[in-house]
Amino acid sequence: MTDNFPLISITQAEVLIRDALSALPAVRVPLAQAAGRVLQQEVLAERDQPPFDRVMMDGIAVDSTAASAGLNQFRLAGTQSAGDIPLVLPDNHSCIEIMTGAVLPTGCDAVIPIERISISGNQATLEEDLQLAPGQHIHPQGSDYRQAARLLEAGVLIRAPELAVLASSGITEVLVSPVLSAGVISPGNELIQPGEAIKAHQIRRSNDLAVAAALESRGDLNAVRYPAADDRDKVAAQVKTVLAENDCLIICGAVSKGKYDFVPAVLAECGVKKIFHRVAQRPGKPFWFGISANGKPVFALPGNPVSVLACTARYVVPALDVLRAAKNLTAYQLPLSTAIEAKTALGWLLAVHITVSGDGELTAVPQPTNTSGDFAGLSGADGIVELPAAQQYFPVGYRAAFYPWGGAV
Repeated sequence: MTDNFPLISITQAEVLIRDALSALPAVRVPLAQAAGRVLQQEVLAERDQPPFDRVMMDGIAVDSTAASAGLNQFRLAGTQSAGDIPLVLPDNHSCIEIMTGAVLPTGCDAVIPIERISISGNQATLEEDLQLAPGQHIHPQGSDYRQAARLLEAGVLIRAPELAVLASSGITEVLVSPVLSAGVISPGNELIQPGEAIKAHQIRRSNDLAVAAALESRGDLNAVRYPAADDRDKVAAQVKTVLAENDCLIICGAVSKGKYDFVPAVLAECGVKKIFHRVAQRPGKPFWFGISANGKPVFALPGNPVSVLACTARYVVPALDVLRAAKNLTAYQLPLSTAIEAKTALGWLLAVHITVSGDGELTAVPQPTNTSGDFAGLSGADGIVELPAAQQYFPVGYRAAFYPWGGAV
């Protein structure tokens, strides 16, 4: 029997998707709006860090030569807080009361913590047998990095640490990836919205909500749901609307080879070029991918709920990172907590939840579902691992590529 839809491997599907995509143009936003976006510029240090010899402890700043020579009492010559213009030590028998974060006073080369001294009047007395060395409790200028050093590269996700680096570099506006918009169509006459009356032969609509939740978990993407009936003309109209209004299209269902699986034909009529159809994987073998006439990615996912979420995690979320020009796209590896055996010679997108093993290592606990329609079996799972088709038995500790449902776990 001739198969008009030859299977490709999971790896081939991934490569074909990435090769078909390019990053969207960057946008410039105020620094306060940059969190959760992908940085699209290089960031260089505005100045040395720290920009001066920085005091690390509350106490007194001194010239260590006097203490090393046996002096254990110093005259208080002033007080200097963080943000003050640095004072000048008048002589090495004096000291300056100093606060954490302050500039080291001129003429001083060491700081003695407040816990190691006693102050009476204008005299500071060191505790007995105190050892003092130049540079003690001082964060030297430029010891973290020097002016013009590269602090951030384009392609990194802006989280709290990256935002702090941007702010410390004096940046008020930053070039980042745009907020993406994804249109989700879920055709099906049998699908009934939550809250509406339902008959025995109908099911609740959930796929579009699940996909939207996965995509929006990163915070820089808006998912717009476009429910559609099992009608070619209505779906075609929705496809055209989505591709005009959004950066990508995800369709859930009607993508296989049955009599009513009209989505591939409708996409062709709408000018979407097929890149591939059908992948050697379970769940989600009928997965379809193409590019619209205006260059937007189109993901047509099998309608079973487990297939929808598995394909979203494995293909859609990584593809959107390509549109964001994000780096470090390689999935990280997690060891399996238990041995598991594949039932077919297909790649397996296996649901897992993450736990911590007895030795403190993050571990993937297999959470196989009864069928690709067993969406309740996914509750508590953190994402999927990919188990390759070339192997059917996976022992305890086998390290598999992990893909979260949406944002990082």
